[in-house]
Amino acid sequence: MTAVFGPKNVTNLIIAWLATKSAERISDKFSPRKGLHNPHARASFLNLLSLSPEEFEEFCADLLKRMGYRDVRWVGGSGDMGLDVICSDEYGGRVGVQCKRYSPSRKVTAKEVREFIGALSLYGCDSGILFTTSDLTDEAWEEVRIHGNITVIDGFELRRMLSELS
Repeated sequence: MTAVFGPKNVTNLIIAWLATKSAERISDKFSPRKGLHNPHARASFLNLLSLSPEEFEEFCADLLKRMGYRDVRWVGGSGDMGLDVICSDEYGGRVGVQCKRYSPSRKVTAKEVREFIGALSLYGCDSGILFTTSDLTDEAWEEVRIHGNITVIDGFELRRMLSELS
């Protein structure tokens, strides 16, 4: 059996590899060995929930800068066409970011993930990062898995990151 590597297959392989490297960079930057029960992290997370959506978007943009992303630009607000932040990863890839400051009981839906995927295409992004203070529905997680080049930083991961930053 021979594998066929046409331009589209090679492009998809490169995109998948870049998305994997992006996820690894996030994991390496915020090691799971640090304490998740840090009281400062809990307080900081509660503070995130009290931010306005625009303030949460700005917080995420600042966090991306600390994670090593470059050319971080806030594009959110009214008429943002689905993206809140645009930046470049270490390989020069264009990364679109969506920020959802939801109460822990409200989950990001599959429809919202599909809209995000559409926005990534509209802006010509190579990959995406979805920040939420909550979680995703099972169907939304499936959309992320199918799309393949979206990194999710959910409420649990945000708490862990805040623990390491404090």
